Amino acid sequence: MIEPLLLTAYPSATIALVAIATGIAGLAALVVAILCFLFGRMFGRLDDVLVGLTAILSAGLAMLLFPQLRAQDPQLALAGFAIAVLGAFVVGFGSVLAATRAASWFLAQLYVAAGNALIGVWLIMFNRIAGSVSAIPNSVETVGVFAGAVMALGVAAIPGILVGADSEQAAPWISRYVGTAGNLGSLFLYPLWCIWLGQALLRS
Repeated sequence: MIEPLLLTAYPSATIALVAIATGIAGLAALVVAILCFLFGRMFGRLDDVLVGLTAILSAGLAMLLFPQLRAQDPQLALAGFAIAVLGAFVVGFGSVLAATRAASWFLAQLYVAAGNALIGVWLIMFNRIAGSVSAIPNSVETVGVFAGAVMALGVAAIPGILVGADSEQAAPWISRYVGTAGNLGSLFLYPLWCIWLGQALLRS
């Protein structure tokens, strides 16, 4: 039970459905990514589409949750929303690069990791602020902050982007290992948080 309810201008059911849809899209991207690992890039474009869709839904979720942050700190809320939208754009850009083969798959994934790092920053901000006023359950806040922190590791992908690394061998070590580690948050932890949040809202 969420007490009090999220202070937003939108119905809780709408936010819940968008959150759950975001989580499902993210988990679907994870499943397809595993299939790509097992059977090659024959499912690659589907994975690119799902990653991009998750980013778009994330921007929509950030918009729906914006009133909650604004009620507590208007300036921080605006900054967080801008960060989430920018992150979604960067993820979408990386997905387009991968789908159109305009860049190598590795370089495209660096863009995706960097964009998800920004979404992770927003995720931490939202959960800390919403949790501080008991607008979300403590368990949801804890998972959200942890997921956001893991996603934020993707900022280490930026050096690889700056040098235009087309392969792991061409990328700085921090982008190869730390930057790509952020994908664990975006492909698994973040979708779980989205679904958890959605279910909590539907039960409230």
